[in-house]
Amino acid sequence: MLLESKGGLKVKLPETTSPPQVRKSINWEVRNEEGSTDYVQEYKGYSLAHITLYWELSKDEGDVYEVMRRIERVYSHVEKGKPAIWKVVDKFLNAQGIRYVVAKEWEATEETEGEAVKITLVLVEYRPKEIEKEKKSGKGDEEKGIKVHPCEKEGALAKSECRRLYIKWRKEKEEALRQGKKTFPDFKTWMRSQPVSPASDDEV
Repeated sequence: MLLESKGGLKVKLPETTSPPQVRKSINWEVRNEEGSTDYVQEYKGYSLAHITLYWELSKDEGDVYEVMRRIERVYSHVEKGKPAIWKVVDKFLNAQGIRYVVAKEWEATEETEGEAVKITLVLVEYRPKEIEKEKKSGKGDEEKGIKVHPCEKEGALAKSECRRLYIKWRKEKEEALRQGKKTFPDFKTWMRSQPVSPASDDEV
């Protein structure tokens, strides 16, 4: 696995002792509808992926402290006063749509002085914010005569139809990245290419 920071620092990580573990989840908020005894689940988007890397270093593989310092740079390296953002070059992670990460947790235990060290490094997926440039007039798209999809309105993701579209967009985006495509439309742009159907108020 090769990591490259935005500042240009490259760190080649040694092969992990156990396979990298990737954990993803979908965020749901369970709430009670006013005046009803029923509970509903409201979709709140995808959580960031967590990647756990684990090593058991021994002197048979070289200086354990030197290897440990190399791995630890991923955790401690700072750029512009903040933990570094790393671009990931790894087939396993890239195939899951993970392109950038930041370090979250570091744990190292020395088993035998100078001979054996156990290391756990947890990385978290980083998603660059897509900045939308608006004209200085501050007019919304509808005022500019641009077709606006109903699911763009505030709170629309609470509707099942809009949640369905968002999940479809995420799947298509991940599939495109798996196929090697470098770019994919943001949700707003992609959504405007979809047919408009009445958004249901039913919760999942």
